[in-house]
Amino acid sequence: MKMKFLEWENSPLIKSNFVLSLGPACRPAQMLKEAGLRYFSSPLDWMMSYSLSYAARYLLGQETSFFKEWEYIRDTEKHHVVKDKKSGMVSMHAFPIEQGIEEYLPEFKSIMERRLGNVRSVMAKSDKLVFLSNRKCEEEKIENFATVFAEAFHREIFYININDLNDGGSLEPYFVDKRIGKCEIINFYFDDTHKNGREKTNPSWWKGNEEKWKFILSKVQINKTGLTKIKFLF
Repeated sequence: MKMKFLEWENSPLIKSNFVLSLGPACRPAQMLKEAGLRYFSSPLDWMMSYSLSYAARYLLGQETSFFKEWEYIRDTEKHHVVKDKKSGMVSMHAFPIEQGIEEYLPEFKSIMERRLGNVRSVMAKSDKLVFLSNRKCEEEKIENFATVFAEAFHREIFYININDLNDGGSLEPYFVDKRIGKCEIINFYFDDTHKNGREKTNPSWWKGNEEKWKFILSKVQINKTGLTKIKFLF
């Protein structure tokens, strides 16, 4: 059902103790953090350029190739940029510039395995699973992903996806709410441009339209009952 953007305010709260960012880059993880909804770290949080099908296999323990074969891309001021050859996933922020890639790789894998274990632990304890991404024009892939997790965990799935219209705000923002079995898939459509522009000269360009993200995530609430004794965020 297509609805006006501001009608989202009348939607019921989505309450869960599991909310996960699914890329395709850093923006969803950052917006969860700013909204106070990111209380555990995921191996996927700060990664780029990976598919939902790969993410599903990885999260479900069906993919063991994670950075087994890698490719050096370039250096930034603080990090080596490294690409996983099989998935195409790119790490922008994990490999410190002070260490060689091969030298740091065992520690990197250990950290990511620990984070993956935490993610799977919270998933197993959650009564519903919430996912967040900004993947443009991937409706069918999102539906497939949500269905896989609904069948794997026998849980309600809420998948929120942001589609960037990049239209300068000329079109009225809206969202489409679709129900498929136990899955509720909500696609938002608006100009996801930061208030100071999307040019790289703006240091916050990558955060997108923070005001609209904040409005959307105001209807998501974390319930950490039974999980508060476990330290997840690292």
